[in-house]
Amino acid sequence: MNPGRRMVAARGRVGLVAGLAVLGVLVALAVRSCGERRPGAQPPAPQVVAPSPSGGPATPSTGPSGGPSVEQRSASVPLGLAMPELRMVFGSADVGYGLLSQCENDAPRRCRSALLVTLDGGQSWVERQLPEHGEAPLWIKVVDATTIGLFADDGPAAAWLSRDTGRTFQRRPRFPPPAETVPDGWVADCLGLDCARQVYEYRADGPHRLTTQPPLHSPLRLLKFDGTRLWAGAVAPDGRPELAVSRDRGNSWKRSDPPVAALRIGDIEITVSPDGRDVWLVQRTTSGESAMLARFDPAAAVWRPVRLPDEAGDVIAAAALGNGELAATTFNTVGYLVAGGTRWVSPQDMGIHAVTIGLLSDGTLAVTFIAIATDTNGNPLYDAQSVLLGVGGGTSRHWIQVRLVPFQR
Repeated sequence: MNPGRRMVAARGRVGLVAGLAVLGVLVALAVRSCGERRPGAQPPAPQVVAPSPSGGPATPSTGPSGGPSVEQRSASVPLGLAMPELRMVFGSADVGYGLLSQCENDAPRRCRSALLVTLDGGQSWVERQLPEHGEAPLWIKVVDATTIGLFADDGPAAAWLSRDTGRTFQRRPRFPPPAETVPDGWVADCLGLDCARQVYEYRADGPHRLTTQPPLHSPLRLLKFDGTRLWAGAVAPDGRPELAVSRDRGNSWKRSDPPVAALRIGDIEITVSPDGRDVWLVQRTTSGESAMLARFDPAAAVWRPVRLPDEAGDVIAAAALGNGELAATTFNTVGYLVAGGTRWVSPQDMGIHAVTIGLLSDGTLAVTFIAIATDTNGNPLYDAQSVLLGVGGGTSRHWIQVRLVPFQR
């Protein structure tokens, strides 16, 4: 890695650590929430968030190094909803959700928050009324364009399900989560902060805890179902990765050793293509300077390493597209890797702080970027989050960057 890239990677790691600490990575996108309305109080009228003068729809910009242009869409939150934290999650190219929150530092934390939704790809936003839930922290799970779940792990320890883009909510038990929020039928979950996650299968009569849990020596970190195999993974405190696979829906398990086990692994991730045929494994070192990539060979039941080009060596997140194609982010690029030729094509340099990438239910790619804005003394002011949407299919996509500014300074 040349000195310039090393400096960029170092800055990226600092931003990533901050972003991951704020996001509470792997599963969840946590936010704090508002208290109950006073009895008899009327809910506030929904506020429409208009595009900001500097943003708005159809504002193209040319990507660096000949990359494709990116359409910019930006909106500012009204002062009445001004809060320092924002989590933005999309369910499709058109429908996205934004949770804004502000909490006191005392324990238990007393918070207020607001839920916004866009139905036109981030060009405009409208406020939704949150369900009454006391002052408990909330986190959100976006299943698809219309279905979301809000979860409280303490306080009421409940879940609220909406199937109409947040217009109405139904209260459900928190644990295990509602089946509508688990589209592939498998979940690893537990209630409380210091608990060991357990694997549940959702059947016609409800969720069932597996009698035989994955034989891992460390806490379960990943669970992924590819339609045939159920994968479970963990990382030991010394950085040793563990993988187990079940081919009989969790009745029995076998080891599925990753191709790299000697290095200190900071995290592991499995991504599966929509048709279930492509299963990829990403291993990242604790330093964040390198990543190892492998593709599962079902005929031999082994992982085949895939060489990463130098410019893609610090991959931090990936999403399987199918047909041997993988979309991935480094600290500062979004690109594609094609297994046959191991080529890397970066459509856009977005700076640093890329955090996640995922394939939405309508085939849109969604990449989350986050940075912490600070004042002159270095104190955090707010989370400046944006989402990059790749609309299209395969490696041919139109890119849209959506920004929702928590408040104007």
